[in-house]
Amino acid sequence: MKKIAIISTSLAPKSRSRIVLRFMYEQIQEIDDVEAVWFDVQDHPLPLYTDGVSNEHVVAGKKILSDTDAWVIGGPVHNWGAASSTINFLNYCLDKKVYSYKPFTLIAGAGTSVSFLAMDGLGRNIRTEVKGVEVGPAIVCAGDSVDRETGNIDDKTKGRLEERIEAMLRFVKVS
Repeated sequence: MKKIAIISTSLAPKSRSRIVLRFMYEQIQEIDDVEAVWFDVQDHPLPLYTDGVSNEHVVAGKKILSDTDAWVIGGPVHNWGAASSTINFLNYCLDKKVYSYKPFTLIAGAGTSVSFLAMDGLGRNIRTEVKGVEVGPAIVCAGDSVDRETGNIDDKTKGRLEERIEAMLRFVKVS
């Protein structure tokens, strides 16, 4: 059975990225022969500074990345860039000796669609650092496309997310 990690790096309880990642998690859980594995930095708070070896949360992050066949990594956009919580997670948990050529996709939650390029640098880092295979450009869920209070996702955004899941599955099934 193939495993896809759904990784939420938002620290806000009602974040757009977490809502969207939960939707993707539930959709993937319905697919035969594929298991979605949830990982949330709220459950695994990472320190600002660590040696990366003795911290149980860093070890858990490395394990989720190594034990899965693909990653969906999501987090908020702050000041037109990936949030520090997302960068912090990847700085501690990526290991180029272990994760080369795994497919990944990025999901961003933002206040406005102006932030649509915010995750490009993060994708470039994963492609360069661990030779990750990026499946499509980041999907930015902004403004009214995801209601943070009700958790509702508009149909157009759901369609984009479902399409991305299908693309991820094509990569996972051949790996």
